[in-house]
Amino acid sequence: MPVSWVDIKVDGQTMEGYLTQPASSGRYPAVVVIQEIWGVNSHIQTVTDRLPSQGYVGLAPGLFHREGRMTLGLYEEMDTALARLGGCADAHIIADVTGGPAIGPKRRRMPGPRPLPGLTSI
Repeated sequence: MPVSWVDIKVDGQTMEGYLTQPASSGRYPAVVVIQEIWGVNSHIQTVTDRLPSQGYVGLAPGLFHREGRMTLGLYEEMDTALARLGGCADAHIIADVTGGPAIGPKRRRMPGPRPLPGLTSI
């Protein structure tokens, strides 16, 4: 299963994303995995890692990119995590999720844990 960190140009910015793909080439449906308040941490990466074995491309975008480069594992940095969450305007997040590489709408799924549950309805 190929795994990589990718830079995605969106809304005039560069957003990091954790990308997983099935081993064989071809066209696959994609699942966008929405981060928790802690960012694209090891848990979100593990969820994304499971998708290729089910026949999906997985992408976990770093939605806090406007606040600076990604910091992994903010578990002990609650003030930093809350500040980054506060900087995520709904319009920016929607631009991030919809402005990247084209994903066909037929088989789109967006699991999103709290505190960003509204994103699952996009």
